[in-house]
Amino acid sequence: MVLNRSSFNNLTEPYFKQSLRGLTLASIVAIITACASSPDTPRTPPPAATQESATAAPPPPPPGAFLAQLQPDINAELLALEVPIAIPTYLPPGFDLAAYDTGTRTAGQDAGPYYALIYRNTQAQCFAIEAASGGVGGPVLDTRLPIASPLFGDSYVLYAGQLTNLAAAQSAPPDLLSDWLAGDVMLYRYVGARLTMTTYDQPTCTDLPAEEAVKIVESLAYLTSNIYGDYWQEPGENPKATPLTVPD
Repeated sequence: MVLNRSSFNNLTEPYFKQSLRGLTLASIVAIITACASSPDTPRTPPPAATQESATAAPPPPPPGAFLAQLQPDINAELLALEVPIAIPTYLPPGFDLAAYDTGTRTAGQDAGPYYALIYRNTQAQCFAIEAASGGVGGPVLDTRLPIASPLFGDSYVLYAGQLTNLAAAQSAPPDLLSDWLAGDVMLYRYVGARLTMTTYDQPTCTDLPAEEAVKIVESLAYLTSNIYGDYWQEPGENPKATPLTVPD
């Protein structure tokens, strides 16, 4: 049998039409597209990062990332006192800077710059780090824990328990506080819950274990002016710490 073009078309056309009936429109489009595409067609690379995006500064750290929980505006306020600022470089987990106080007293034995940093956690534990220019003293308690401070030496102690040097010792609640640690210009100490509540008008709170208080005191280090680099904020942007007005 000899096939010419007409005979071949007559034989294959029914099968070709039947095959097309089984294809969906999407399948036909896909076949046409695949046939039209060349495997050598170059792909467009993603746009390169612009110079601006490549050098953009990272976002600032969250509030909890700041050393001693001191955000830049508080850091600046402390440094404006122009005295060495001792801050705790160790804080037990969960503690935030709840309040702070800075200023300069103009008269009396304690005349000069002062500051206080008040810390609390969600379990209602609290303490403060105080700094004064002079005129200091304090009660003596019946338990003493040695302090080995890399900054101030090892001749200081943390007092805990009941008062021993006041007539009202029997009725006084337990307390927790350190010696005043002497720097070249300022004096510094740790105070526990009782003095933190009464001096800085804080809500009811309790003391940390004495061993934790020792660790905080031993971690005291001087604040420097460049710890934040470019992460600077205008004053008033600290969402948690509250400036205090404490009577002289």
